Amino acid sequence: MTTEGRKAIVKKCHGSGLSDVCHDASGEMMITCGNDGFVKVFPIKSIIEDEKCEPSTSISCGTKVASVAVSGNDLFVAADNYMVEKYAINEDFQLQSTVLRFTGDVTYMSVCNSWLAAGSSDFEIKVYNIETKKQKILLGHQAPILSAQVCPLDTFVVSVSCDGKAKIWMLDTQKCVETLDDIVAKSNDVCNSSSYCRLAWRPSTGEDFAIPGENGVKLFARDTWQQLFELRCEKETDVIFHCVTFSPCGRFLCAGSSTSKIICWDVETQQVMKSFNANGPAVCSIEWNPINDDQIAFTTMEGNIGFLCKIMDGNTEDENTDNKKSKMDELFDKSDDDIDDVMIDFPVTAVDDVTNNQDAPDAEVGQVRPSTQKKSRLLDDDMDSDDDLMMPPTPPPPSGGAMESGAVAADTTGNIEQQQRIAAEILEEEKPQEPFQPGATPATLPHRFMTYNGVGIVRCYNDDIDQAIDVDFHETSVHHSIHIPNTYGYTMASLSTQALVLATGEDNSDEDGISRVSCHNFTTFDNNKEWTVKLPKDEFATNITTEGEWIAVFTSLRYIRFFSLGGVQKEIICCPGDVITMTSFTDQLFIAYHAGRGHGNEHLMNYLLVNVDEGEIVRKDHLALSPSTNLEWAGYSTEGSLFTQDSDGIVRMLNRKFMWKTVAHTMDMVPSSGDFLFIIGVHGDQLRAILCRGSTFPPTLPKPIQQMEKMKLPYLEMKTDKGKFEEEYWRKSLLLANQNYLQESGYDIDENAMNKMKTELRQKLMMMFAHACQNDKDTQALDIARMIPDVSTLNLAVKYASRTRKMALAEKISEIAAEKMRSEERLQEEEDDVIEDISRSESQESSQHYRIRPSARLSRNSQDFISATPDDLQLDETAPSGGGVVGGKRRSFNPFKKSSRNKTSSVTTHEESPSGGDATPSGDSNKTVLDSIQRSGFEAKKSDKKSATSVTPTANQQNSSKTAAKPGKTQRSLMNLFKKTPTSANGKSAVNGKSAVNGNDKKTYNKQETAKHRAIALKKFIRKNLPEVSEEFPENDEAENKKILIQKFRKLQPQIKQRLMEEAAATSSGSENSATKRAANCDASDVSEPASKEQKLFTEDD
Repeated sequence: MTTEGRKAIVKKCHGSGLSDVCHDASGEMMITCGNDGFVKVFPIKSIIEDEKCEPSTSISCGTKVASVAVSGNDLFVAADNYMVEKYAINEDFQLQSTVLRFTGDVTYMSVCNSWLAAGSSDFEIKVYNIETKKQKILLGHQAPILSAQVCPLDTFVVSVSCDGKAKIWMLDTQKCVETLDDIVAKSNDVCNSSSYCRLAWRPSTGEDFAIPGENGVKLFARDTWQQLFELRCEKETDVIFHCVTFSPCGRFLCAGSSTSKIICWDVETQQVMKSFNANGPAVCSIEWNPINDDQIAFTTMEGNIGFLCKIMDGNTEDENTDNKKSKMDELFDKSDDDIDDVMIDFPVTAVDDVTNNQDAPDAEVGQVRPSTQKKSRLLDDDMDSDDDLMMPPTPPPPSGGAMESGAVAADTTGNIEQQQRIAAEILEEEKPQEPFQPGATPATLPHRFMTYNGVGIVRCYNDDIDQAIDVDFHETSVHHSIHIPNTYGYTMASLSTQALVLATGEDNSDEDGISRVSCHNFTTFDNNKEWTVKLPKDEFATNITTEGEWIAVFTSLRYIRFFSLGGVQKEIICCPGDVITMTSFTDQLFIAYHAGRGHGNEHLMNYLLVNVDEGEIVRKDHLALSPSTNLEWAGYSTEGSLFTQDSDGIVRMLNRKFMWKTVAHTMDMVPSSGDFLFIIGVHGDQLRAILCRGSTFPPTLPKPIQQMEKMKLPYLEMKTDKGKFEEEYWRKSLLLANQNYLQESGYDIDENAMNKMKTELRQKLMMMFAHACQNDKDTQALDIARMIPDVSTLNLAVKYASRTRKMALAEKISEIAAEKMRSEERLQEEEDDVIEDISRSESQESSQHYRIRPSARLSRNSQDFISATPDDLQLDETAPSGGGVVGGKRRSFNPFKKSSRNKTSSVTTHEESPSGGDATPSGDSNKTVLDSIQRSGFEAKKSDKKSATSVTPTANQQNSSKTAAKPGKTQRSLMNLFKKTPTSANGKSAVNGKSAVNGNDKKTYNKQETAKHRAIALKKFIRKNLPEVSEEFPENDEAENKKILIQKFRKLQPQIKQRLMEEAAATSSGSENSATKRAANCDASDVSEPASKEQKLFTEDD
């Protein structure tokens, strides 16, 4: 039975991923590295005394460090810039030089004597002589290198690769002398390998070497290169070992496994000595202290570092079992002052194992109280307490009696403090995501991208050699390259075709704690191309962006400060939370910010969409993210669509209805799970990105290569034709909807490209329809037919269904086509009516005005006015270019002159139809000329728009004959004929107390009102945009341009169209109120007022 050793001291140190550990030459320091880009140094004595100790030294070496190794006073670090760098330990870990360079990431390093062996993802192994500074290159593997190590005799090198093979190289000749197959399963990258195969030579003699693998560790003999035996653990089955290490004496071997177990063997007897629990995920690196054989250091895949002490106490498995009781008795024989030393030396069994092992000798001695068991289980679930890791099980009170009250109180106090600490760890929340610039790499790198977008690249160099900023443009015709000294330590940059904006944050502010914002204006016409502003003290820039003619700076006070390119300060608005990132396009500003504290690993993020030109917030809503992820990138496409990418590689698009749509999963586009697509822009349905191998961002050197990846919506059944058709159709529909919106918003869009896209969509629909018919899925085919936008394509679907003998389907599609045709006819009729109304109103506005001669006077009992005929009321016909003059002379008529024409003749208005035809007669024999006077404020509701030129008398006008028959009526009664019928708030007329709209006609009345408002909105839309369209299409006549505008009006977004109709309704209501007021003023006016006022009464409203 395997003896369970003490639990390891474990603490979080690095980011999740591959990590490494080594000791210095004195064995007093433990050096670790990980995926966070830091190398940390821990004094071993401090770890034993205080498990919460912080590292004595922390070195930032980039974004990730794959491996570390020590030789004497030199520390070698495998950084993420494809290089191996050397640091001086005795000089406060100062960077000395670069010793090796690769064309891929360095995956592993090891040091033996004066030789450093390093492997890379470019399949190369380089062996560097630390003394002579010469290197050797070993070529032969066909996949990334997992590990490589020089033998203690400096004659051979053993390496293992992802190609599944181990190779033995002669160091002098650099040739492979032996190849061992099937060492590990084949893979395409280190992170995808089933085992990391971190091998080890036996110290001093180098007589054999060990390679970890599946279910055990294999040992191979030197010279013969044959397998000697395999070390296994019967208790551990279905386990994969990742790393091995020999004790300094060479007798014992420890291996770290995928189950977080560390197994120790006696190599001579091939028996398991002990096993240890690493309290976490897989152990990926392990090393025995080269000086003290009782200490082991290891790291896990979660970035945890671990430490085991007093490993070899001279006990075998049987000896350890026999001495359990004697050790426990010895504990109570010692004095209180010696208890602490015993706690360190005492090799104990895990608390739960001792409690549950009833067959073990003196099991009751190790029995713990229920409260301790409960606490132990809680600690096992949430990473065991560091205090319990170093202590044996709590013994029972001596002589079986009750403990003293003081001991009970002390134990209770300790439990409370322990529980409070555990609760604090459980409730510890994830730190909010730090702000970042889109297209930027981490600011901790000495060489980094400040921004990388579709315009260009901004690089920052911040080392001992140079501190500068280089700007390179993708299009050299836009601007030449720029080199700027980074005197103030700028850390943020935003680049557009018109300006470069730089800023310093809180960590890079000047000596006075002042943050700066600098702008390099490319479009200025004077010599002042650069300006700089300083933010107030204790206010720092956290994010910047520029687009068009403005600059936005987000500060630590949650202000968004706007500047012009010339440096003029504009508005200052406030954001509800701390910024995450900002991006912009033309007049749009996107801001992602923290809306609150998330739960656990979840973030609570919102976004703001701001129209900078209008100064208004367009949208405020939640930001869509995958569970437990961060926002990695945000930006606009070249067409103006907003896209985001999270740390899981999900790319989303915000459509014009403010819904987030997933358009791509970039992790499916990379060759391995450790790779990442670094997006720099979007064009159409393609992502412009850089493939980062083993990292989330690219290095500055060599220059990254861009690649185009097509979006792929996450639809199901993508291996079938149905799934492929559906995905392609909806992807193109999403892009076409965005193109339509931009066209309606006034952007220049390629009409040919849009028409081509529409044709492709119709073709894709027909392919989907045909596929459904061929598979006898008529219901699906009908659903697809409902998606077809035009009648001509529906007719094709009817023909196809008929040819495939699906008559029922063809009949249903015919009904859909007929309904769509009727709808199109109604829309066309409506457009024609609107054009006719517009033409008629323009004709009336330009050529017809009702006027009363100044010499005319109204008498209170004037029969001449009452009995006037159509000939007495003449129209001033004004040509559009004549200004009211026909044939060079103004025509004058007396509207009150009596006519000899029969008064019973029908009244005819002298309006001309838009087509130049005769006017439409209306009225009856009893109506006077006053009944024929039409004004826009008095017109009755039209039941048919085609009869717009006909005159319909109002309720008061129908009774006008009775009014005219009574000579005693005053002028007030006459003027009442021109008043609009009073209408209550609910739409009912006040005439005779009857409703103008009865219940049966209420629905029709609402439709007529809506149609009226829509017509007015369309008229205004055409009048406003007609000059612009006429300039754009000078070859078209006015009618054709009006049709173009009508089509644009129909394609407007519902929100915009509704707003225009509401404005039209308000205008219409205002016109009617104005007409009522004018009529009231006319009643109150004197009969003998000057003719100019009377003329205003009869001026026709627009």
